[in-house]
Amino acid sequence: MVSPRHRGDDRSFGLATQGISIMQIKTRDLTFGYKFNQETREVRGEQDRLRYSALASWLASPDQYRKRYYEGATFQNKEMVFGHIVHKRMEDKTEVAKDPFLSQLPQLPVSEYNIELTAGGVKIGGCLDAFDPITLSFLDYKSSHTTSTGKAPWDKVRVAKHMQLVFYSMLIKHKHGKVDPYTQLVWIETDWIPEEYQIGSRNIVAAGDKLQLTGKFEVFKRRIAQWERDALLKTIKQAAVEIDEDFNNWKASQNKI
Repeated sequence: MVSPRHRGDDRSFGLATQGISIMQIKTRDLTFGYKFNQETREVRGEQDRLRYSALASWLASPDQYRKRYYEGATFQNKEMVFGHIVHKRMEDKTEVAKDPFLSQLPQLPVSEYNIELTAGGVKIGGCLDAFDPITLSFLDYKSSHTTSTGKAPWDKVRVAKHMQLVFYSMLIKHKHGKVDPYTQLVWIETDWIPEEYQIGSRNIVAAGDKLQLTGKFEVFKRRIAQWERDALLKTIKQAAVEIDEDFNNWKASQNKI
């Protein structure tokens, strides 16, 4: 589990949350940045619900978090866009059944299952790629290519450390009272579509800038224990207070400019 105190060399805006608890902030909801229009990047309000991507961003780098959630910077790349397209295709059960590759992937009855609730005094939420309301189990799909040396981006060790799986397991447990202790991460391999270039009299084939599915996938199974959910909730509670104070201090600093 990543420590919420890990901050690298990032500067904070008067961050001083040691000893502060959620219970001390009763007069208002916690806020975690702005909501932005995805196309125009205009502010649409304030974020009052903490999701995994935001939590992970804060724990990794508060400075990058501020750029994204306070200032509206976007960090999308072509792989993220392609991954979103794959996830949207997986939502259509009819189309998946017709696809010779996607139909081989592990699936559950409900696609894109959204959960929003309050845990430990913090509003949190997440959208599960696939969910079974009977067994209370879930799947997480990840699409990405191998490294330049051919190494897969996912293995048993990385899956065992992946905090997002614990986050989703915790959401299910809080909403339904129980959760299947076992989950699966499905890695779907992608690759850059080769393109041919002519340099002088020679034709050179190199990786292009468009992605495709290779037809390969790997399934990793993981068991999530209660202590992991408990530890993550503590991390969420502390990070939530930190972000809220940092965001409000940041807004105050902007008003002084």
